[in-house]
Amino acid sequence: MKLQEFLSRHYGVSRRKAGDLIKSGKVKVDGIVVREPWFQIREESTVEVERVKVKPQPFRRVVVLLYKPRGILSSMIFEEKGKKGLIYLLKRNSLLKALKLKGVRRIFPVGRLDYDSEGLLVLTNDGGLANRLSHPSSGVSKVYIVDVFFFLPDFTRRNRREAKSFKEELEFLSSGEKLEDGFFQPDEVKILKKELLRYEGIEFGVVYKVKVIIHSGKKRILRRFFSAKGGRVLGLKRIVMGPYQLGNLKPGEWVFCE
Repeated sequence: MKLQEFLSRHYGVSRRKAGDLIKSGKVKVDGIVVREPWFQIREESTVEVERVKVKPQPFRRVVVLLYKPRGILSSMIFEEKGKKGLIYLLKRNSLLKALKLKGVRRIFPVGRLDYDSEGLLVLTNDGGLANRLSHPSSGVSKVYIVDVFFFLPDFTRRNRREAKSFKEELEFLSSGEKLEDGFFQPDEVKILKKELLRYEGIEFGVVYKVKVIIHSGKKRILRRFFSAKGGRVLGLKRIVMGPYQLGNLKPGEWVFCE
């Protein structure tokens, strides 16, 4: 078994985190520091992380679907710089207690869902599953519901002309944009709702509720994408990640996915 896989399975961290631990020189195999994540260990090998022996445990994969509310960091911390993390949430919603009853020592989130976003967050103790869901080469689709606001003068200017048809509006919202880290275009965009905003009878803005399908895992990609179009994301909710769906979960709720 590869050292990275061993740590992911028996030390309860993602494969990426396991790789970082190994490369930083914090892992020993039979008393020798190993910095190669792909190092093959034997069944009788002794593995230590920061001088603590890692004991192989009977592995039972656990997958949890969590509705992460807005205002919670997607990190396994209690709090950072005044912002609450997942440990804070999982203590409040009793998930940590349920995991303890199952004998699960560690669990970690798969992929990104930023502080101001909400929706489906997959938690697991299986580094291989996490890698398959989050690695760009896997091409796993993710589905989001996004509310995006455009100030009408900006919308008209960036669209080069006033959009006069549903088709033209959809083409504008679906077309790709050049961002600071490369070109990006959603796999699919569907307009669910359109609301014109008025003040004293004068239209000044428009809010679109759109369903967006992407496979990119880049940080804040949809917020940056709509910002490049002159829009401002008011709300962003993930409802699907690969084979997993948010379903009827409400903010803070979770369910085991066996």
